Amino acid sequence: MINILIENLKIALVAIGSNRSRSLLTTLGIIIGILAVTLMGTLISGLDRSFEKSLSFMARDVLFITKHKWFGNEDWWEVRNRRNMKVEYADMIKDISDYAIATAPIVSRISTIKYKEKSVLNVRTTGTTDEYLQTTTITIENGRFFTAGENRAGSPICVIGYDVAQELFENMDPIGKKIKFGPHQLRIIGVIEKQGKFCSNP
Repeated sequence: MINILIENLKIALVAIGSNRSRSLLTTLGIIIGILAVTLMGTLISGLDRSFEKSLSFMARDVLFITKHKWFGNEDWWEVRNRRNMKVEYADMIKDISDYAIATAPIVSRISTIKYKEKSVLNVRTTGTTDEYLQTTTITIENGRFFTAGENRAGSPICVIGYDVAQELFENMDPIGKKIKFGPHQLRIIGVIEKQGKFCSNP
């Protein structure tokens, strides 16, 4: 048995020696294939972690309802036939649901935020209600979030993200300061830990 194995090994070595270029290319192909599969697995794993981190501000027991898909292509005619989301839908869901503790409609857009001569471009701004904090895992680092009364009154107030605060109010306390958001002047009442900016309806 051992002699057979030794003989087969000799034959294999002779074959490899007589076809060195082919053997080298075959080995190289195997190595590249293994590296490609390993790198692809690592990339997918990294994307999964990045996606989970990007959604970490949302609690795990949150149901997010939107007119559009989060990912993938969709036909324009199909989207057009769907209802536009309305603020009152949030209250309707909370009234008929046996499980919804809080509902918070949101609307987002990219805006420019200004304070005196300073400005921050391409800031994601989000309008929402006082129940928003109950649907996320974000925390207020400085100040507070707005109340139900301030939301109903449409008070011109806002909570800004950590990065925006650093850009506009370096070495200053932003609480009480007023920023310009489009045509509106909003008074800052809180700062969120490294998140975006959330405003009550001005």
